[in-house]
Amino acid sequence: MNGIVWLLRNKWLFASFLLFFSSGSNLCGQVFDGEIKFVAPYQEISSYFPEIHVGAQYIQEDRHVDGHPFYNNQLLGNGKITISGFRYSETPLQYDIVNDLVITISPIKNQKTILDPDKIEKFILGDSSTFIKVNKDISSFYHGNGFYREIVQGNIGLFCKHYKEIVKDSSPMTPYNKFFENQKYYIELENEFHPVRKKKDAFRLLQVTKREIRPELKRNNLKFKKNKEAYLKVVVNNALKTYDNVD
Repeated sequence: MNGIVWLLRNKWLFASFLLFFSSGSNLCGQVFDGEIKFVAPYQEISSYFPEIHVGAQYIQEDRHVDGHPFYNNQLLGNGKITISGFRYSETPLQYDIVNDLVITISPIKNQKTILDPDKIEKFILGDSSTFIKVNKDISSFYHGNGFYREIVQGNIGLFCKHYKEIVKDSSPMTPYNKFFENQKYYIELENEFHPVRKKKDAFRLLQVTKREIRPELKRNNLKFKKNKEAYLKVVVNNALKTYDNVD
């Protein structure tokens, strides 16, 4: 009861809390310490204010398609999420990369529900993959709700957009539809996101020469076409050293 008593005595925060959840967001998990001072247990509050679970039910479409629409695997896992400034841990999360939606489980009806993408700031899935909400205008058909996986964080960032499309199998004997996954990489520099389609895009943008990083590439046997993410991490981390030294 201590969490509820604290919340009721802080009327301004209590009103803000109800206003936030009455808009239709769904959360599950526990609040953990951070910059937000709101530390009342989530499960305790949810028993008093069940309306916080109101939201759209998630129904998986295209069940006839081979594979699944989710990132990494098709299972829910305990992760963390920051939504409208509130941080929750031990939260069942799943990421649909076809529709760019984050899904959780409502503890009241035990149903999959969609979290409001406009309010999500960041989420970490059960496998520790970290995604942030990018509100910038990125000219890409696959931008969707703007969730990008964070690979390198710093004055220079490296991000990946994961998405899946439904394609037809090429076999004429047993034609069927299947999910095909792809990725697009972006380098964040001076608050702008730049697409990286070829390795020369990264070298030109960051003013790094291949000679500078050749020993590390060779040591790890990295080729851009085969190991795009690992290759770009080497380029970005090398540029970060120079950038940080200049600062």
